[in-house]
Amino acid sequence: MGAEKRLVDTVWLRGLVPLHSLTPDHLRELARKFSIEELPVGARVFEAGERDGKAVYLLSGEVELAAPGKPAQGLLAGSDPARHPLAPHQPRRFTARAVSPVSIVRIDIDLLDTMLERWRTDSCEGTELGDKVAHRRGDAEAACDAEAARVAAEEEVRRLRSELSVLERRAQAQRIKSSRAALARHRAEQEAEQVREAEAARRQVAIEAARKQAEQEMLRLQASEVARRRRADAEVARLRVEVDAARRKAIGEAERAVQAEAARQRVEGEARLRAEAETARERAEAEVRKVREQAGAEVHRIREQAEVEVRKVREQAEAARRVAEAEARRMRKAVTILEQRLDAEQVRSREREEAARIKEAYQAITSPDSPEGAVSAPPVVPEPAAPVREKPPPRPRKRLPGPDPTPPLDFV
Repeated sequence: MGAEKRLVDTVWLRGLVPLHSLTPDHLRELARKFSIEELPVGARVFEAGERDGKAVYLLSGEVELAAPGKPAQGLLAGSDPARHPLAPHQPRRFTARAVSPVSIVRIDIDLLDTMLERWRTDSCEGTELGDKVAHRRGDAEAACDAEAARVAAEEEVRRLRSELSVLERRAQAQRIKSSRAALARHRAEQEAEQVREAEAARRQVAIEAARKQAEQEMLRLQASEVARRRRADAEVARLRVEVDAARRKAIGEAERAVQAEAARQRVEGEARLRAEAETARERAEAEVRKVREQAGAEVHRIREQAEVEVRKVREQAEAARRVAEAEARRMRKAVTILEQRLDAEQVRSREREEAARIKEAYQAITSPDSPEGAVSAPPVVPEPAAPVREKPPPRPRKRLPGPDPTPPLDFV
C-alpha cells in the first residue's frame, strides 16, 4: 500500500478505547510491538469482507467508511467515534478509504485481549493485597469482577453512544441529501420547461417572420409589375405624341411650300406658275409620302418593341406568381410539421411530469422519516403510448392574385 511507518507514542494510545484503562507499563509494552502507518489520499485501509484479526485506530486525518448498498460516512480523527476501533467486526462490514493523509495503528486483537486480561488480573491482585479488611479470597474476586463489569458496562455505554451519534449524523446527512436532490430535480425541471417554452416562442416568431417576409415579397413583385406596366403605358403615350407632332409638322411644311409656289407663279406668270405649281405639288406629295413611310415604319418599330416589352413583363409576373405560390405551399407545409412537433413535445412533457410526480411520491414513501421504515421496490409505471395525431384536413389553398391583363395598345 506504500505506507510509511514510525514508532507509536503512548500519548496516542492513552486516548483510545479500551486502551485508556491500561497501566503505563502495559501501554509502553504495547507501543513497542506496533508502529504508526502513514497512508496517502485514496489509500485503502481495509476492504469489506476481510478477516485480518487487527483492531485499526485512526490517529490523524479523515477516512470514509462505505458498505455495499449503503451511503458512505466520514470519520474524523479526534472525534468520539474515532477513539474506538474502525469497523471492529470480523469479517469487515465496511471498506475504509483515506479521504486525506491519515495516520493509523493496527493492533492484534488477540494481543489486545491478552493485555486487557493481564490488566484485569493485576488489578484484581492489587485489590486483594491492598484490602486490609477482607479476609477471604472470594470477596476479593467478587470486587474484581464487579470492577471489571463496571468498566465493561462503561465501555459498552460509550460504544452505544458513539454508534447512536453516528446513526443520527447519517440520518441527518441522508435527509439533507434527499432535500438537495429534490431541490435540484425541481430546478432542472423548471429550467427544462423554460427552455421548451423559449424554443416554442422562437419557432413561432420564425414562422411569423417567414410569413411576413413572403407577404412582403409578394407585394413587392406586384408593385414592380404595376410600375413596369405604367412605364410601358407612358412610353407608348410619348411615342404617340411624337408621331402626331411629326405628322403635323410635315403637313405644315407642305402647306407653306404650296403657298410659296403659288405666290411665285402669280408673279412670274400664269404658265410658269402653273408649271412650277405642278412641280411643287409633285415634290410635296413625294415628301409627304416619304414622311408618311418613315412615320409608319417608326410607329411599327415602336409598336413591336412595346409588345415585346409587355410580353416580357407578363412572363416575369407569371414566374413571380408561381414562385410566390410555391413558397406559400412550402411555408404552409412547414407550419403543419411544426404544429405536429409541438403537439408531440407537449405529450412528452405531460408524460415526464407524471413520471416525476410518481417518483416524488415513491421517494416520500421510502424516505427515512416514513413511519414504516422499510424500503420497497419502486413501482413499475408503464410508459404511456404516444397518442397518434390524426392528420388534419387539408387547408383550402389561397389563390394569389394574378397580374392584371394589359390593355391592348392602340396606335391609331
